[in-house]
Amino acid sequence: MRKASYSLKEMQDFIAQVPQFQIAVDQLRATEPSYATQGAVFGTFPSTRQKIETAMSQFMLGQFSSPKAALDDAAKQANAELQKYNAALK
Repeated sequence: MRKASYSLKEMQDFIAQVPQFQIAVDQLRATEPSYATQGAVFGTFPSTRQKIETAMSQFMLGQFSSPKAALDDAAKQANAELQKYNAALK
């Protein structure tokens, strides 16, 4: 999401139709960065986030038949990586 997208006519029309959406936008803009707002805390978080982003891009490019199939594939990869990570900590 780009900040500039909030000024697009489509976004302004959407906010006019669903004004409570503006509350979420305002809350996100007012959030101060901290450890509590930086995302989930697990050892493979950065690579898992990348796997999800890649899966969604692949779906949009037609490489998967559905969002579920794309995310199932990402989950399979992320879970395998997380198992290796957890085993290394034992």
